[in-house]
Amino acid sequence: MNDTLRTPLRRMSVLILEDTPTDAQLVERELRRAFPGAEVRTAASRDAFTALLSSWQPDIILSDYLLPDIDGMAALEIARHLAPDVPVIIVTGSINEETAVDCIKAGAADYVIKEHLARLNPAVRGALERRRMREERERIRRELRQSEEMCKLVIENAADFISVLTPEGGVSCTSASFRDLLGKVELAKGQDLFSMVHEDDRPRVRMMLRALLETRSGMRTEYRVRFRDGSIRVFDSAATPICEGDQVRNIIVISRDVTERSREERERMLVLEKTR
Repeated sequence: MNDTLRTPLRRMSVLILEDTPTDAQLVERELRRAFPGAEVRTAASRDAFTALLSSWQPDIILSDYLLPDIDGMAALEIARHLAPDVPVIIVTGSINEETAVDCIKAGAADYVIKEHLARLNPAVRGALERRRMREERERIRRELRQSEEMCKLVIENAADFISVLTPEGGVSCTSASFRDLLGKVELAKGQDLFSMVHEDDRPRVRMMLRALLETRSGMRTEYRVRFRDGSIRVFDSAATPICEGDQVRNIIVISRDVTERSREERERMLVLEKTR
């Protein structure tokens, strides 16, 4: 396991790319509510950002979207070359939906609006957890490439909820843990797994699937799942394409039920809003 992931979150290191000192201070102050022992360094320019990443690897990067000599897309490009495993969260004053989608496609782990900084720490936790799961997903992908039998063995015995999908979103196979979670709900081979996604979240999940097919790179999102008994759970899912040449052959989706975590974060955000 990566040394970063063995390090307690309260000791993590953070690089903030922000040219407005007051905004950098607000971001750091909010960050320290959840991670009081974090090592925080700030860069206010492209050169400073590049220099820091050339000599130091933080656990996470928090980047403003628009600075005088660099924007969020350029920051993502630099991070991809100098710190490819480090999650980048865009923290900005405003961002439209098209730009947000472009950032996600370019590799951003998440984005947070400065007016809603209460979302920052949940976003940081999620990004770090997704990094851990990405490494686990890569391990599984290497094993899957060795043999189809190994694929079936790993899926059947995985603790996480795993499904293998066709590029269209049809079910090829699911882990025993996934079938146990679904109970009496049967997933027939070829069934559209996204039909279970809450109707309000379905367009976003399908958009992520299209982005995955276009970029042939992993995607990550949270969404609600509606069960036949009317109950709703929140899933945190990471999807990774399995490619043959330039074509996506299958998609591996590793999911976790984060309903309780999501509820606790919402309650915390409500408390923070009331105390502001």
